[in-house]
Amino acid sequence: MSEANDASASHTADPLIMLLQQQQQQMQQQQQQMQQLRSMLAYMQQPRQPSSTDEKVSTATPVAISAVNPALENFITTFSYLPEDGITFAAWFKLYEDNFTVDAQKLDDAARVRFLLRKLDAAAHERYVNYILPRQTRDVNFNETVATLKDIFGPPHLDIQPTLPVSQTGQKRMR
Repeated sequence: MSEANDASASHTADPLIMLLQQQQQQMQQQQQQMQQLRSMLAYMQQPRQPSSTDEKVSTATPVAISAVNPALENFITTFSYLPEDGITFAAWFKLYEDNFTVDAQKLDDAARVRFLLRKLDAAAHERYVNYILPRQTRDVNFNETVATLKDIFGPPHLDIQPTLPVSQTGQKRMR
């Protein structure tokens, strides 16, 4: 009898251990993201020393892609389309939208498109490139790129026709 209780306790402890391990992994990921945010914030708060080229270039001049803050580059995770897990482009972009529109505002439109496309995994990038053919990625502006990615990598569409319950169909036939 004691052996049965021990086996039962061991059996119920396994899911608890797995749950605790998952929570520990999530905490570690959150701590890494917080550290990245702190380093990005510290970088953004550093006083900038003007260089001789700054005097020649207007602040309205678009900035090259190399100007993307490394902390920002590392903070934004790679997008992988996993609709069965609810990971769509719209959900992913919602997490990072301010990073693309506010934090990367110094980038010109083409540079933001390149930055965004670098954050797609290989399969998603290839699917997008094939979708926009014969155009090139450089021919599509940022807003159109985002809209297209939301269309391509949205939730799966089910082609199921709604049916009426039997009781309703029977009532219609009797009338």
